[in-house]
Amino acid sequence: MENYNHKEFKGGCFGWLANYLPDYEFSNAIPTDVFIDNKIGRPFIYPHEGYDHPFVKDFYQGILKEEEAERRINFVLNK
Repeated sequence: MENYNHKEFKGGCFGWLANYLPDYEFSNAIPTDVFIDNKIGRPFIYPHEGYDHPFVKDFYQGILKEEEAERRINFVLNK
């Protein structure tokens, strides 16, 4: 809170990702590193690469556009 309006502030911390994302089961939280740069205005959240979870694999290796990405977009858009 003390650095919220401080535009030059940069920092980082450990965090947990435990959220609803379509196609992923989050029965356990995923360990993450959170990087803050107030000039950008939002944090960047990186899951720990060695953590065994489908989201982590997709985050670092990507998904296929024709199969996964378009299906997920259509799901969100309710098509």
